[in-house]
Amino acid sequence: MMKITYVLTVLSQLIFSAHIWRHWGLTGAILTLLLLASLLWRQSWIPQFWSVVLWIQVGMWLQLTLDLAGYRLASGQAWGRLTVIMLAVISLMVGCAWLWGKATRFHFKPDKL
Repeated sequence: MMKITYVLTVLSQLIFSAHIWRHWGLTGAILTLLLLASLLWRQSWIPQFWSVVLWIQVGMWLQLTLDLAGYRLASGQAWGRLTVIMLAVISLMVGCAWLWGKATRFHFKPDKL
């Protein structure tokens, strides 16, 4: 289960970094990819961290989907395929956030006080 979670997290961050690179340049994409370094630690805060990061990214993808579909509708262009692709990306992120939020908490060590 953890391997699937890690693979989906890396895939979702690569897709998100490509989006960031297109709009905010290489620096933003590298910073987004640097978040993946947190996967090297097994601390109790990692599942919550990734759950929050992925839900924020889901919100950003939803906003982008609505903006692009609205633009295409207003200009008379096809919007169905765009919407299906974007919903697939959003579904990947939601599934990954769910895995981090529910299925992986037992795998991480609690922080020592």
